[in-house]
Amino acid sequence: MSLYSAMYSGVSGLSAQSSSLGIISQNIANVNTVGYKGNRAEFSSLVTGHWNGGIDAAAGGVRATAGSLIRQQGLLQATDSNTDLGISGQGFFVVNSAVNGTQPTGEYLFTRAGAFTLDANRNLVNTAGYYLTGWETDAAGNYVGAGGAPLTPNQTSVANLKPINLGGIQFAAQPSSSVSLSANLPANATVGASYDTPVEIFDDLGISHQATLSWLKADTLSIDGTLSAAQSPVSLVQTVTDADGAQHDLTLTYTRTGPDAWNLTASTPDGSVQGGPVALAFDAEGNLASEPHAEITVDWTGEARDSTIRLGLAGLTQVATGTAALTAAINRDGSTWKMSVSTDGAGDTITAGDTGWVTFDGGKLVGPTTHSLGIDWGNANGNAGDSTITLNLGASGSSGGLTSFGGEYGIGSVNQDGIAFGSFSGVTVGDDGLVVALFDNGQSRPVYRIPLARFASPENLAVRDGNAYQVTNASGGMFLSASGENGAGSVSGGTLEASTVDLAGEFTNMITTQRAYSANATIIKTADEMLQELSQIKR
Repeated sequence: MSLYSAMYSGVSGLSAQSSSLGIISQNIANVNTVGYKGNRAEFSSLVTGHWNGGIDAAAGGVRATAGSLIRQQGLLQATDSNTDLGISGQGFFVVNSAVNGTQPTGEYLFTRAGAFTLDANRNLVNTAGYYLTGWETDAAGNYVGAGGAPLTPNQTSVANLKPINLGGIQFAAQPSSSVSLSANLPANATVGASYDTPVEIFDDLGISHQATLSWLKADTLSIDGTLSAAQSPVSLVQTVTDADGAQHDLTLTYTRTGPDAWNLTASTPDGSVQGGPVALAFDAEGNLASEPHAEITVDWTGEARDSTIRLGLAGLTQVATGTAALTAAINRDGSTWKMSVSTDGAGDTITAGDTGWVTFDGGKLVGPTTHSLGIDWGNANGNAGDSTITLNLGASGSSGGLTSFGGEYGIGSVNQDGIAFGSFSGVTVGDDGLVVALFDNGQSRPVYRIPLARFASPENLAVRDGNAYQVTNASGGMFLSASGENGAGSVSGGTLEASTVDLAGEFTNMITTQRAYSANATIIKTADEMLQELSQIKR
């Protein structure tokens, strides 16, 4: 009879509202749970077979189920931890319940609870004890597999995922192979003025060394004319300036040493100063066969400092007969500097390229644009291997590197590509999901990329402890995408996704649930009273 069905309907109502209150209490309990997705009670009616078209309208009742609001986006809140991760948009972090070393050994689950920290083994693990997984990358951010081989990740399988472990990651030392600099050597400096440019460089063990590039303002003595094979020796007197600014008469003497060979020496009239010799060679046509430039170092008497003079010999030729006709002119336009390189190590030896000449035209570099330097570090630095370093001085005719304009000596920039050994010091995660390891030598490099898992029906994932979910047949298969790709959301480092629970709404739902529960209890009480009246008819 309908009275009994009404009572049973009231009982089902009490059960349904009890379930609703349980869902509300679960939501309120997780109001501060990171990444928690609120649930709601979803009611469906129960009817008997007599409800439609029957004589007796028997009540069926109601049933309550929990509906998950997994797609609802929680507010991303900034934190002070680089390993706190939030997701803006669709997707879940892929986590594993257990690891052994660097291998996953537990169950793969999915979560948006991104409060990750480094454990004692430097695994990224959240507060529920789940280990974050990702695709391993090389230093350029490309995916790699076993042995560093290139990898195309399987987007429908967890086979290529590894627990994100930052233990044992170090930054190998890189020896300096290139030094680039910009500096101005004052064109109005006096002959003999010198300037030093300090440069930090590294050997292949990552040990730092202090190299010094020294620049010496020098005269260029350009020599034109002919030497006669029938006349030797030949002398030419030229006034030059020493390193302290004093002038001297310098005698350049050319002495024939072979059919096409000469020596050039320098001296003062009293013979107290000598420089050279410089060997000169000519071909069969009488053209200069040796280098068109040379240098002599003049040792002045007294307290004057030594002078280095560059010889421009390109205009020098040899004839078989006749009289020598030579001219010389000093170039003092600030265009010539001598470069020398030294290091601070007692056992270091510069094996090549420790000196060179640099010339300018109108303040802009003529050349050379590069200079090759070889260094033997000796045994004092742990048997570091020899280094070959290219000094990049700028482009010819450019004012972007080494220049010689008027004014003061100044260093614009000095850059080199060597890197000291680096130990792991921290980690950051970018919006592209790249996990970047930081090192105490100031360097960084990508090591993993975090994928996001998406499902056709995430509301049908099975709920697990620790605010995690498990795949079910109803949820559909998993599809992995990199952050921001193929419809996946974006990973946001230094943020956490807040719970989607609205306290005001939950309290309102609690009130209506309480009233509905009382109403269903009233149904049962009323049906009981009516049955009692019925039982009293026979008395």
